[in-house]
Amino acid sequence: MAITLTQLRREVGQDIGECVVGTVDLASTASLQDDDLIDLDANDTEYDHAWVRCYWEDGSGTLYDETRRVRVTDVDTGVKGYDPATGSIYVSRNWSYVMPANTQYELHKLIDPVQLDRLLTNAVQRCQHLYLLALTPASNQLVYDLSSYTWLTSPAQVVDVVYAHQPTDTDDARHYPLRWWYVHRKSGGGLELHTRAQSVTSGDKLYVHVIRPHGDYLGTDDGEDIDERWAKAAALNEVYMYLVHNGPAEDTERYKALARLYAARFTEQSRKHAPRFRAIPRHSDEPRD
Repeated sequence: MAITLTQLRREVGQDIGECVVGTVDLASTASLQDDDLIDLDANDTEYDHAWVRCYWEDGSGTLYDETRRVRVTDVDTGVKGYDPATGSIYVSRNWSYVMPANTQYELHKLIDPVQLDRLLTNAVQRCQHLYLLALTPASNQLVYDLSSYTWLTSPAQVVDVVYAHQPTDTDDARHYPLRWWYVHRKSGGGLELHTRAQSVTSGDKLYVHVIRPHGDYLGTDDGEDIDERWAKAAALNEVYMYLVHNGPAEDTERYKALARLYAARFTEQSRKHAPRFRAIPRHSDEPRD
């Protein structure tokens, strides 16, 4: 199931009770109004200093994604951050452009949504999957440069290398494990694959099986193809660990307990979804017959 960064951010924010999602009914350069925020029993200070994030297009089709802080209510001067009677939110710095009606917004009371995006991206990258690199071999070539794959940072991520003779796709050919290979760190950064010399023909492939972090498509409209419960367990553990150090002091112990809870859930989900592979012993860095 694919999940987007926006979807994950909103679901996590709502799960921890710090996020409100809605649509704008009316806006000015320094405020937005949503009738769904009308609540005569609410306190004027409900959203003081919260972050409000909005997405909209102006008349020329320019896409805006802006975050502002809600003003702090001051009874003596009449300044309001939130008006429960009208459902209005007032920001401390003007928007670049007056957003149209039906613009989506998010109110975050605990975490800056930009910081939240970073936490969620880091969390999803803790979830890993098996990935196939297809290399074009050359006869008697001993070394293949892997440094262009910037996410490939550790030799331990490479779990197998196989040879395929003239495949038309990855499933229609017989795969032959290489008799010897190892992955080496380059002095200038990146990795390189070392193999034994062999003769190849046109169309042959080397398939390198690697462990790759999820997250490449999280920030796109298509989203990341990952189990949602796995992603959310990682995300909530990451967020609560952040709040342990940056949230209200009176909630620290509660956040620690929740971080442990979601760490356990992440481990449980990882058992179901993390890739499994058979470790291949490597006894020497020198080729053997």
